[in-house]
This record gives sequence, C-alpha cells and structure tokens, in this order.
Amino acid sequence: SLLPAQVVRGGDVVVTNASSPAAVFRIDPSGAVLPVYSGAPLLSATGVSVARNRDVLVTDFTSNSLFRIDAQTGAISTIAGGLGGPLRVCEMLDGDFAVTSNSGHSVLRVTPTGVVTTLASGAPFNRPFGVCSDLNGDLLVADDIGRAIHRVTPSGAISMLTTGLPLRLPQGVALFPNGDYAVIDGLVDLVFRVARATNVVSTWVPASSLGVNPEGIVTDW
Repeated sequence: SLLPAQVVRGGDVVVTNASSPAAVFRIDPSGAVLPVYSGAPLLSATGVSVARNRDVLVTDFTSNSLFRIDAQTGAISTIAGGLGGPLRVCEMLDGDFAVTSNSGHSVLRVTPTGVVTTLASGAPFNRPFGVCSDLNGDLLVADDIGRAIHRVTPSGAISMLTTGLPLRLPQGVALFPNGDYAVIDGLVDLVFRVARATNVVSTWVPASSLGVNPEGIVTDW
C-alpha cells in the first residue's frame, strides 16, 4: 500500500510503497507517476521526507535503516542503520535528521554522516510516530498510541502540546504558514488543526474528504 506523500520543492510529490517490492515514486504536477527507486536495499519503505537540497530521505522499518536517494543521480546510499524500527523522518533546522523509532519510544538524531544519538525517549512517549520541524527548530511529534502531540527542543526537552479527545490516533503532523499544526488522525480519518497560541483542536478536513487510515501529511507553503 502507498504510504505518506511528501511535496518536493518544484511541485513534485514523492510517495513510498512499503509493499514488495519496496519503491519510491515521484508524481509530477500533471499527475504522471515516475519511478525514483525500487528494490534492494529497500525492504519496507515506511517513511519519506525531502531534504532542503531535494535529496529524498527514506526510513525502512524492516532493515532498521535510513537511506538517502540523491536528487541529481537517483543513487541510493545508507545514512545509518540499527535504528530499531524507524517510522518517520524529517530534516531538522540544523541539517541533521530526526527519526521516530519503534524501539524505546524514541526520537533519534541522525547526522548526514550517519552518527546516531537519542534525542528524546521514554515517558511521556508511548509511540512517537509522525514528526516535523517547527519554525524555531523544535520538533513536533505525533504520538499515536498516547493520543498526543509533543514538542521536542533541539536539546531533547519534551513538552506536551495537546492530548486526549478529539485525538484518537494522531500519526502525522505538519505546519501551517502561521505556525498552527495540522494533525492527521488514522482512526477517525480526518485532519485536525491545532492553534499554536492556545493548543485548541478543531476539525480542518472532515473524514468524508479522506480515505481510510490516512497516516502522512506535509505542507509546502
């Protein structure tokens, strides 16, 4: 099945397919679907993001790895392995990569050269899933099992932004231009908007507009 889409600067969309064979596709503004990469070393491409230089970043849950697909050549290389079931990835403001990991309920920091450190882990996380970088360099982390949105500073401090109803299974998070948060919920199949100033949650896109179990969301303003 197709998993989260990420808009590339220039209007393209990059999509991962976690099924065999694992693959990455590019969809241009006309709707044409073009292959980016398929096959080994990808086993289950579960998360995708695009770096500021347009390289494609792919998390692979089965191989526990983070891969880079070069924007110019299409060549794939391993940035880091041993990530313990990586779920989603985003580029941080400082150029490192943030990876949510199924192991240890953690958010990992991965440098472009492959050095891996734990940025934040344990309580209050239950399963950090979706992740994006905030305007000031903090990370926003959607915890689907914990039904919460957390903020993680570059130093690893965790604070809770909102939790509980109406959030049921928040699996993706992105930013609006004004700094509000868009949160996609895979259980009630809609998109919430969380006000940055007040953390008040409201429905932005109703379930009738989306398919079943949406997981990934990104904004490109």
